[in-house]
Amino acid sequence: TPEQAIQVANKLKASGVTAVNFGGGECALRKDFIPLCQHLKNLGIKISYTTNGTTFHLIKDHLHLFHDIGVSIDFANPHKHDEFRGVEGTYNQAIETLQYLVKHNINNEIVTCLTNLNCKELKSIYNLAKQLKVQHWRLNRFRANGRGITNQNELNLSKQQLRKAYTFL
Repeated sequence: TPEQAIQVANKLKASGVTAVNFGGGECALRKDFIPLCQHLKNLGIKISYTTNGTTFHLIKDHLHLFHDIGVSIDFANPHKHDEFRGVEGTYNQAIETLQYLVKHNINNEIVTCLTNLNCKELKSIYNLAKQLKVQHWRLNRFRANGRGITNQNELNLSKQQLRKAYTFL
């Protein structure tokens, strides 16, 4: 509930937490998300937000609340990205969100979920990040949870693929 979320925020502050990251599942869809972020900011806790870009319109007028915003890009190719995300148009929305963040000098990053499917595409994603002039690029290694549990055999990286990806970086 909204009340429980505020209680958790207060406990985080009391425990010495200085930063939180909201990600996975488009938190901005929660009606009390912005008030919760305002409360966290009032407590002096820095807020990071990771989005796929489809809900950016819900936070656009509240960007002052966030220390940084990450946008998911898993492929530099629009068709591959949309297919991986399962919704047509997510690539374009992600790119538009990043362009807005860069243009308005909001701390930003591309967030890539590194999988067996995109580990050979790192150079293309890196070049996209440079082209867009994003500040940072964060790679998250795929971990089987949520929808990924049913696809883990297809998505898991071998040790050799992971070593090659880290060598590239």
